[in-house]
Amino acid sequence: MKFLNQLENKIFEETKEKIDIAKPLTNSIFDGQLLCGIHKEKINTEANLKLILTLLKVSGTDQLMENIRKFIPICKHEIHNSCNCKSKSYKTYCYKVNYPDDILAFLKKTNEKEPKMKNCKKVCNTPKTCKIHNCDRVCCELFGKKISNNIGADPNGYHICMLICGKVLDCGKHKCEDFCHKGKCSHCPNTIKDVPLFCHCKKTKIDPPYACGTQPICKFDCIRERKCEHPCTSSCHAGECPPCPELTFKMCKCKKSIVNDVVCGNEKPPDCEEICGVMLPCGNHTCRLKCHIHTEEYDNKYSNYNL
Repeated sequence: MKFLNQLENKIFEETKEKIDIAKPLTNSIFDGQLLCGIHKEKINTEANLKLILTLLKVSGTDQLMENIRKFIPICKHEIHNSCNCKSKSYKTYCYKVNYPDDILAFLKKTNEKEPKMKNCKKVCNTPKTCKIHNCDRVCCELFGKKISNNIGADPNGYHICMLICGKVLDCGKHKCEDFCHKGKCSHCPNTIKDVPLFCHCKKTKIDPPYACGTQPICKFDCIRERKCEHPCTSSCHAGECPPCPELTFKMCKCKKSIVNDVVCGNEKPPDCEEICGVMLPCGNHTCRLKCHIHTEEYDNKYSNYNL
Protein backbone atom coordinates (compact mmCIF):
# COMPACT_ATOMS: atom_id res chain seq x y z
CA MET A 1 0.00 0.00 0.00
CA LYS A 2 2.86 2.31 0.90
CA PHE A 3 4.57 1.53 -2.42
CA LEU A 4 1.31 2.27 -4.26
CA ASN A 5 1.06 5.67 -2.63
CA GLN A 6 4.67 6.44 -3.59
CA LEU A 7 3.93 5.44 -7.17
CA GLU A 8 0.82 7.61 -7.26
CA ASN A 9 2.76 10.57 -5.90
CA LYS A 10 5.45 10.10 -8.53
CA ILE A 11 2.86 10.00 -11.33
CA PHE A 12 1.18 13.04 -9.79
CA GLU A 13 4.44 15.04 -9.77
CA GLU A 14 5.27 14.02 -13.36
CA THR A 15 1.80 15.08 -14.49
CA LYS A 16 2.19 18.37 -12.68
CA GLU A 17 5.40 19.09 -14.64
CA LYS A 18 3.79 18.27 -18.00
CA ILE A 19 0.89 20.71 -17.57
CA ASP A 20 2.15 24.12 -18.62
CA ILE A 21 -0.06 26.63 -16.77
CA ALA A 22 0.50 29.75 -14.65
CA LYS A 23 1.77 29.30 -11.11
CA PRO A 24 -1.47 30.51 -9.37
CA LEU A 25 -3.32 27.80 -11.29
CA THR A 26 -0.70 25.21 -10.40
CA ASN A 27 -1.01 26.15 -6.75
CA SER A 28 -4.80 25.94 -6.86
CA ILE A 29 -5.06 22.71 -8.81
CA PHE A 30 -2.20 20.66 -7.40
CA ASP A 31 -1.30 22.14 -4.00
CA GLY A 32 -4.77 22.61 -2.54
CA GLN A 33 -4.39 26.32 -1.88
CA LEU A 34 -7.40 28.59 -1.53
CA LEU A 35 -8.85 29.67 -4.84
CA CYS A 36 -11.26 32.15 -3.26
CA GLY A 37 -9.72 33.53 -0.06
CA ILE A 38 -12.93 35.36 0.81
CA HIS A 39 -15.41 32.46 0.92
CA LYS A 40 -12.85 29.67 1.48
CA GLU A 41 -13.49 27.78 -1.75
CA LYS A 42 -10.61 25.29 -2.11
CA ILE A 43 -9.49 22.17 -3.89
CA ASN A 44 -8.57 19.13 -1.81
CA THR A 45 -5.15 17.85 -2.94
CA GLU A 46 -5.69 14.23 -1.92
CA ALA A 47 -8.99 14.04 -3.78
CA ASN A 48 -7.46 15.79 -6.80
CA LEU A 49 -4.64 13.25 -6.95
CA LYS A 50 -7.09 10.40 -7.36
CA LEU A 51 -9.19 12.40 -9.81
CA ILE A 52 -6.27 13.41 -12.02
CA LEU A 53 -4.94 9.83 -12.08
CA THR A 54 -8.42 8.67 -13.09
CA LEU A 55 -8.53 11.31 -15.83
CA LEU A 56 -5.13 10.19 -17.10
CA LYS A 57 -6.35 6.58 -17.36
CA VAL A 58 -9.62 7.54 -19.07
CA SER A 59 -8.67 10.38 -21.41
CA GLY A 60 -4.90 10.47 -21.48
CA THR A 61 -2.95 13.70 -21.55
CA ASP A 62 -4.77 15.06 -24.63
CA GLN A 63 -8.05 15.78 -22.82
CA LEU A 64 -6.50 16.28 -19.38
CA MET A 65 -6.57 20.09 -19.47
CA GLU A 66 -10.21 20.20 -20.50
CA ASN A 67 -11.18 17.76 -17.75
CA ILE A 68 -9.21 19.68 -15.12
CA ARG A 69 -11.09 22.79 -16.20
CA LYS A 70 -14.39 21.13 -15.34
CA PHE A 71 -13.64 20.26 -11.72
CA ILE A 72 -12.09 23.59 -10.63
CA PRO A 73 -14.68 25.09 -8.23
CA ILE A 74 -16.22 28.44 -9.05
CA CYS A 75 -17.19 30.60 -6.07
CA LYS A 76 -20.83 31.54 -6.60
CA HIS A 77 -21.38 33.33 -3.32
CA GLU A 78 -23.44 36.46 -3.93
CA ILE A 79 -21.50 39.62 -3.19
CA HIS A 80 -22.09 43.34 -3.63
CA ASN A 81 -19.80 44.89 -6.21
CA SER A 82 -19.65 48.39 -4.78
CA CYS A 83 -17.65 51.56 -4.54
CA ASN A 84 -15.58 52.15 -1.39
CA CYS A 85 -18.38 53.82 0.59
CA LYS A 86 -20.95 51.23 -0.61
CA SER A 87 -23.44 53.93 -1.54
CA LYS A 88 -23.57 52.41 -5.04
CA SER A 89 -23.62 48.64 -5.49
CA TYR A 90 -25.20 45.67 -7.25
CA LYS A 91 -25.29 41.92 -6.61
CA THR A 92 -23.11 39.53 -8.56
CA TYR A 93 -21.14 36.27 -8.16
CA CYS A 94 -17.84 36.38 -6.29
CA TYR A 95 -15.76 34.74 -9.03
CA LYS A 96 -16.71 37.43 -11.56
CA VAL A 97 -15.06 40.13 -9.44
CA ASN A 98 -12.46 38.39 -7.27
CA TYR A 99 -10.95 35.61 -9.40
CA PRO A 100 -7.57 36.46 -11.03
CA ASP A 101 -7.53 37.05 -14.76
CA ASP A 102 -5.34 34.02 -15.48
CA ILE A 103 -7.74 31.63 -13.71
CA LEU A 104 -10.73 33.10 -15.55
CA ALA A 105 -8.80 32.75 -18.82
CA PHE A 106 -7.98 29.12 -18.04
CA LEU A 107 -11.65 28.48 -17.23
CA LYS A 108 -12.62 30.26 -20.50
CA LYS A 109 -14.70 32.78 -18.55
CA THR A 110 -12.79 35.95 -19.39
CA ASN A 111 -15.92 37.48 -20.89
CA GLU A 112 -17.66 37.13 -17.48
CA LYS A 113 -15.07 39.26 -15.69
CA GLU A 114 -16.61 42.30 -13.96
CA PRO A 115 -14.31 45.16 -12.92
CA LYS A 116 -14.57 46.45 -9.36
CA MET A 117 -16.91 49.41 -9.26
CA LYS A 118 -15.13 52.77 -9.44
CA ASN A 119 -15.28 55.20 -6.54
CA CYS A 120 -18.24 57.56 -6.52
CA LYS A 121 -18.02 61.32 -5.90
CA LYS A 122 -19.97 61.36 -2.64
CA VAL A 123 -18.28 63.29 0.21
CA CYS A 124 -18.22 61.19 3.39
CA ASN A 125 -19.24 63.93 5.89
CA THR A 126 -19.27 61.36 8.75
CA PRO A 127 -18.36 62.91 12.16
CA LYS A 128 -14.79 62.17 13.20
CA THR A 129 -13.81 60.96 16.67
CA CYS A 130 -13.80 64.54 18.01
CA LYS A 131 -17.54 64.91 17.10
CA ILE A 132 -16.65 68.44 15.92
CA HIS A 133 -15.15 67.94 12.47
CA ASN A 134 -16.45 65.74 9.65
CA CYS A 135 -14.57 63.56 7.17
CA ASP A 136 -14.17 65.33 3.82
CA ARG A 137 -12.87 62.33 1.86
CA VAL A 138 -14.65 61.31 -1.34
CA CYS A 139 -16.11 57.77 -1.38
CA CYS A 140 -14.66 56.92 2.04
CA GLU A 141 -14.76 53.24 3.05
CA LEU A 142 -15.70 54.31 6.61
CA PHE A 143 -18.80 56.18 5.47
CA GLY A 144 -21.44 56.18 8.22
CA LYS A 145 -19.30 54.20 10.69
CA LYS A 146 -18.85 55.39 14.27
CA ILE A 147 -15.40 54.66 15.62
CA SER A 148 -13.46 55.50 18.77
CA ASN A 149 -9.84 56.65 19.02
CA ASN A 150 -8.78 53.11 18.17
CA ILE A 151 -6.18 52.52 15.47
CA GLY A 152 -7.54 48.98 15.02
CA ALA A 153 -10.97 50.25 13.94
CA ASP A 154 -9.41 52.85 11.64
CA PRO A 155 -5.87 51.73 10.71
CA ASN A 156 -5.45 54.54 8.19
CA GLY A 157 -6.70 57.20 10.62
CA TYR A 158 -9.32 58.56 8.22
CA HIS A 159 -11.88 59.28 10.96
CA ILE A 160 -9.48 59.97 13.82
CA CYS A 161 -9.27 63.75 14.09
CA MET A 162 -5.58 64.66 14.05
CA LEU A 163 -6.06 68.40 14.60
CA ILE A 164 -4.66 69.87 17.82
CA CYS A 165 -7.31 71.17 20.24
CA GLY A 166 -5.61 74.49 21.08
CA LYS A 167 -8.13 75.60 23.75
CA VAL A 168 -6.79 77.46 26.79
CA LEU A 169 -6.46 75.07 29.72
CA ASP A 170 -7.82 75.60 33.24
CA CYS A 171 -4.52 77.21 34.27
CA GLY A 172 -5.30 80.13 31.94
CA LYS A 173 -1.72 80.11 30.57
CA HIS A 174 -1.17 77.06 28.38
CA LYS A 175 -3.15 75.57 25.49
CA CYS A 176 -4.40 72.01 25.13
CA GLU A 177 -2.04 69.92 23.00
CA ASP A 178 -4.33 66.87 22.77
CA PHE A 179 -6.00 65.86 19.53
CA CYS A 180 -9.23 67.72 18.82
CA HIS A 181 -11.98 66.58 21.20
CA LYS A 182 -15.41 67.46 22.52
CA GLY A 183 -16.04 68.51 26.11
CA LYS A 184 -13.61 69.75 28.74
CA CYS A 185 -9.87 69.53 28.28
CA SER A 186 -7.66 67.67 30.74
CA HIS A 187 -5.91 69.54 33.52
CA CYS A 188 -2.75 71.36 32.52
CA PRO A 189 0.11 68.80 32.44
CA ASN A 190 2.90 71.38 32.81
CA THR A 191 5.03 71.72 35.92
CA ILE A 192 6.34 75.07 37.17
CA LYS A 193 9.90 74.64 38.41
CA ASP A 194 11.34 78.12 38.89
CA VAL A 195 8.74 80.58 40.30
CA PRO A 196 7.07 80.41 43.75
CA LEU A 197 3.28 80.68 43.84
CA PHE A 198 1.52 83.18 46.13
CA CYS A 199 -2.14 83.52 47.03
CA HIS A 200 -3.95 86.83 46.39
CA CYS A 201 -3.14 88.31 49.80
CA LYS A 202 0.52 87.17 49.50
CA LYS A 203 0.44 85.49 52.93
CA THR A 204 0.56 81.92 51.65
CA LYS A 205 3.29 80.59 49.36
CA ILE A 206 3.93 77.33 47.45
CA ASP A 207 7.54 76.66 46.46
CA PRO A 208 8.36 75.01 43.10
CA PRO A 209 8.00 72.52 41.62
CA TYR A 210 4.20 72.43 41.44
CA ALA A 211 1.58 71.58 38.83
CA CYS A 212 0.51 74.48 36.65
CA GLY A 213 -2.97 75.62 37.67
CA THR A 214 -2.41 74.82 41.35
CA GLN A 215 -4.29 77.17 43.67
CA PRO A 216 -2.84 77.90 47.14
CA ILE A 217 -5.15 77.18 50.06
CA CYS A 218 -5.00 80.30 52.23
CA LYS A 219 -6.71 80.47 55.65
CA PHE A 220 -6.51 84.27 55.95
CA ASP A 221 -9.52 86.52 55.23
CA CYS A 222 -10.21 87.73 51.70
CA ILE A 223 -8.97 91.31 51.12
CA ARG A 224 -10.71 91.93 47.78
CA GLU A 225 -13.05 94.91 47.42
CA ARG A 226 -16.55 94.13 46.21
CA LYS A 227 -18.77 96.37 44.10
CA CYS A 228 -21.05 96.72 47.14
CA GLU A 229 -20.20 98.09 50.59
CA HIS A 230 -20.10 94.65 52.24
CA PRO A 231 -16.75 92.86 52.72
CA CYS A 232 -16.22 89.30 51.46
CA THR A 233 -16.59 86.83 54.33
CA SER A 234 -14.72 84.01 52.53
CA SER A 235 -11.10 83.14 53.12
CA CYS A 236 -8.50 84.29 50.59
CA HIS A 237 -9.32 82.81 47.19
CA ALA A 238 -8.60 83.01 43.45
CA GLY A 239 -10.99 84.74 41.04
CA GLU A 240 -14.06 86.81 41.76
CA CYS A 241 -15.74 86.79 45.15
CA PRO A 242 -19.00 84.84 45.48
CA PRO A 243 -22.25 86.88 45.29
CA CYS A 244 -22.84 88.93 48.40
CA PRO A 245 -25.44 87.24 50.69
CA GLU A 246 -26.14 90.36 52.82
CA LEU A 247 -29.64 91.89 52.86
CA THR A 248 -30.01 95.47 51.64
CA PHE A 249 -32.48 97.78 49.87
CA LYS A 250 -32.74 98.40 46.11
CA MET A 251 -34.76 100.42 43.63
CA CYS A 252 -37.58 98.39 42.03
CA LYS A 253 -37.94 97.68 38.30
CA CYS A 254 -40.30 100.59 37.61
CA LYS A 255 -38.11 102.90 39.71
CA LYS A 256 -40.98 104.16 41.85
CA SER A 257 -40.23 102.43 45.13
CA ILE A 258 -37.40 101.22 47.36
CA VAL A 259 -37.68 97.52 48.26
CA ASN A 260 -36.13 96.34 51.54
CA ASP A 261 -34.60 92.97 52.48
CA VAL A 262 -33.19 92.24 49.03
CA VAL A 263 -30.14 89.97 48.67
CA CYS A 264 -27.27 92.27 47.78
CA GLY A 265 -25.64 89.88 45.30
CA ASN A 266 -28.84 89.48 43.26
CA GLU A 267 -28.26 91.71 40.24
CA LYS A 268 -31.89 91.64 39.05
CA PRO A 269 -33.91 94.61 40.40
CA PRO A 270 -36.82 93.58 42.66
CA ASP A 271 -40.59 94.04 42.07
CA CYS A 272 -42.54 96.53 44.15
CA GLU A 273 -45.86 94.77 43.32
CA GLU A 274 -47.50 98.12 42.40
CA ILE A 275 -49.36 98.80 39.15
CA CYS A 276 -46.99 100.39 36.61
CA GLY A 277 -49.26 103.28 35.49
CA VAL A 278 -46.88 104.61 32.81
CA MET A 279 -48.59 106.28 29.80
CA LEU A 280 -48.26 104.07 26.74
CA PRO A 281 -47.16 105.42 23.29
CA CYS A 282 -50.79 105.51 22.13
CA GLY A 283 -51.35 108.46 24.48
CA ASN A 284 -54.73 107.11 25.59
CA HIS A 285 -53.97 104.36 28.06
CA THR A 286 -51.64 103.68 30.96
CA CYS A 287 -49.86 100.40 31.63
CA ARG A 288 -51.87 98.22 34.05
CA LEU A 289 -49.24 95.55 34.57
CA LYS A 290 -47.34 95.18 37.82
CA CYS A 291 -43.86 96.61 38.32
CA HIS A 292 -41.63 95.91 35.32
CA ILE A 293 -38.82 97.35 33.24
CA HIS A 294 -40.04 99.52 30.35
CA THR A 295 -38.51 99.12 26.90
CA GLU A 296 -39.55 100.69 23.59
CA GLU A 297 -40.35 97.26 22.16
CA TYR A 298 -42.53 96.40 25.17
CA ASP A 299 -44.45 99.72 25.08
CA ASN A 300 -45.12 99.45 21.34
CA LYS A 301 -46.43 95.92 21.82
CA TYR A 302 -49.06 97.03 24.34
CA SER A 303 -49.81 100.54 23.06
CA ASN A 304 -52.95 99.42 21.14
CA TYR A 305 -54.38 97.44 24.04
CA ASN A 306 -56.91 99.01 26.36
CA LEU A 307 -55.32 98.03 29.63
